[in-house]
Amino acid sequence: MRRQRDSLIAAGTIVVMIAAALVAGSTAMGQEATGKQVELRYQTGAEALKAFTPAKALTGGKPFRILRGPSGMLDVVGTPVKFAVAWHKGLNAYLAGMDTDGDGKIEQNEYVKLSNTLSGTFKVRAGDKNHLVRVADLRISIKQSDNAGIVGVYGGYLVAGFYQGVYEGKLIRLFDDDLDGSIKQDGSDSIMIGRTGAAIPLMKVHQVGNLHCSLDAAADGSSVTVTPLTNVALGIVETSFRRGLKVLAIVDKEGKSYDLVTSGRSGIPAGSYKLAYGVLSSGSAFTVIKPTDKCPTYEVQAGKINKLLIGAPLWVSFSASILKGNVSVSPMVNIYGAANEEYCFDFSGGTGRPHVLLLEGGSLVQPPIPMEYG
Repeated sequence: MRRQRDSLIAAGTIVVMIAAALVAGSTAMGQEATGKQVELRYQTGAEALKAFTPAKALTGGKPFRILRGPSGMLDVVGTPVKFAVAWHKGLNAYLAGMDTDGDGKIEQNEYVKLSNTLSGTFKVRAGDKNHLVRVADLRISIKQSDNAGIVGVYGGYLVAGFYQGVYEGKLIRLFDDDLDGSIKQDGSDSIMIGRTGAAIPLMKVHQVGNLHCSLDAAADGSSVTVTPLTNVALGIVETSFRRGLKVLAIVDKEGKSYDLVTSGRSGIPAGSYKLAYGVLSSGSAFTVIKPTDKCPTYEVQAGKINKLLIGAPLWVSFSASILKGNVSVSPMVNIYGAANEEYCFDFSGGTGRPHVLLLEGGSLVQPPIPMEYG
């Protein structure tokens, strides 16, 4: 019995040591008297286009709809820019054009051939800046089957750019994610710290390097003031993901926003957090993790190792029918995780093509076969 009591005392000592390592001072966060203002400069280009942001991952960018005819205006960071689509008989393909030089017209050299997914990229001069603008997943309405008479266009677009500066050796990049021309700290815009390749919702409290800081961003993106916090009570956060997780962002109502890939192991401030979004990647293939209205609130407690309910086991929602021995599945296939988060896979026929396993009880009847389309 004495040995069991000694073991309990030792275990209690370990718990106290872990808590001491996680909690810095009291549970009330404070901040240093003065912060440091970091100058930010706007940049656009391939690196910004490649980056994941919440808006890009969750909605593909800002949606737009042109209801009358083939042309209309897109708002590029506060500046209206003319946009149009056209059918090219010689190329047997759709083209898209933008007023890239700001003269109010779309010349022939300002059109590009759209990809198979009806997407295209443009270098646009709008306001006093150059921008890389990408339109994606266009849907084009026509009058006739011969692709003549375009009556409407809708899809999504994004402006690939960020406001960049350096704080204590760490890159800070602010993205105008909702493309309204203003940087806001309510989660509608986003921030990337370091070269992670993924941004998270921009709010008031973030981890910058090894410091937990309050941020105050200028609305025009010209600067951000960073103030280190003191007495931050931290809790370690773990998930069931073991590989492939590029970003997993959670936020709370108090203005804290963290990426568990970079901050989970070192600890984040205690609070009540909700899933913002995530991305799983493998090579060039990726899967977006989207929150649903059924996702829970995660209570992160200071001085503890907090295990979030998310990830496996996955479950699939779909409708299917059988006709003459062939099983047909509707195009709407939804995949959800343990916390009712949704996983949006690429079902375009590449690495994301779903496979079918035939089982009888626990025995494999037929090896995995890829589903066909049509």
